Amino acid sequence: MQLHRRTDADEFAVEVEPFLLTREAEHNLLLGILAGIREEDGPFADVEPYLAFVRDDAGQVALVAVRRPPHNVVLSTSMIAASRAPRSGAAASGKRFPLRAGRRSWLRPVPR
Repeated sequence: MQLHRRTDADEFAVEVEPFLLTREAEHNLLLGILAGIREEDGPFADVEPYLAFVRDDAGQVALVAVRRPPHNVVLSTSMIAASRAPRSGAAASGKRFPLRAGRRSWLRPVPR
C-alpha cells in the first residue's frame, strides 16, 4: 500500500471519485466536502485542504482521507489495516490530525 497526496482538488477527484461512488451513501460527506473544495466556496476556501488516498498493492484506491481546516480528517470506508497509512503520511508531513471513526465499540487495535 502506498499513500498519495494531492494539492489539486480536481486531480484528486479524478482519482478518488470512482472509489467513493461505489459506496455513495457511505461517502456522501466526503463527496460533499470535495465538491465544496473544488468550487472553492465557504469561509475556509483560502486554506489548503489535506487530500490523500491509499492505493493497495493492485493499484486500486483503498482509502480516502480529506481534511478541510479547521475540521478534522474524514476517512472513507475501507479495510481497517489500511487506516494506518494516512496517519503515517500526516506524521511524515509534520502535521497532526485527530482521527475519529464511528463508535468506540467499533474500533479495534490494528495488528502489527
